[in-house]
Amino acid sequence: MAGNLFGKMAADTLGLSDIGKIISPKDFDKVDGDDYIMNEDGEKIYFVIKSKSDEYVFTNRGLLHVDGDSAVSKKRVVKRHDFYYDRLSI
Repeated sequence: MAGNLFGKMAADTLGLSDIGKIISPKDFDKVDGDDYIMNEDGEKIYFVIKSKSDEYVFTNRGLLHVDGDSAVSKKRVVKRHDFYYDRLSI
């Protein structure tokens, strides 16, 4: 339930609520972004938002944006935005 709420909030924030679709966890292995997950580092997909040409894959390590096809090329561009955690020394 919390995943669906967070997914809807993310879709609204990214402006995808009208054109994006939240992908069900059972279909995570069918999205293009699954090919770029660092399984050896324990990365797991939390949820995926897919539009006609883009995918936004939210993981425990960051956000993957699989940029869609352009008019000139079928090439897909993957942008990774890793989360960083700072430890405070007290």
